[in-house]
Amino acid sequence: MAKAKVKRKPPANIEEREQIWLIQFMGLAYFRHTDGTLRPVLDYLVAIPNGGKRSKAIAGKLKAQGVKKGVSDLFLPVPLNERNGLWIEFKAAKGRATPEQLEWIDRMVDVGYLAMVIWGWKSAVEAIDAYLGGLYTAAGVKLKLEKGKAAC
Repeated sequence: MAKAKVKRKPPANIEEREQIWLIQFMGLAYFRHTDGTLRPVLDYLVAIPNGGKRSKAIAGKLKAQGVKKGVSDLFLPVPLNERNGLWIEFKAAKGRATPEQLEWIDRMVDVGYLAMVIWGWKSAVEAIDAYLGGLYTAAGVKLKLEKGKAAC
């Protein structure tokens, strides 16, 4: 007797999950602005929902509205250290950037942004920490990433 095939739920999108973890971590994080005040990172860090499967009709509408292939996943419009801001193309461990994504990164670097491909949420935390010159709690205590958790 043949066994019936069991439909398995496809694995959750790892890249999506890791980006959510990054945003959750950044919900705890503040940076010291050039005027000395602490500001919440999430007041500035934005996600660009460019990817995903869409119908041709929806894709056409989005393109007409200015959505572009290859635009990076995250943008931090905080000018620091002679850079206009930070663009991050976020990838899971085995992800690869498309030619359009690499072209976007090159264009952004050419006009004064720091732009990069980053693999994994922990690496993204480290990159944002380095770009902003440190991440802090609301009380001004240095925020660190230890074994995947926030620590002070």
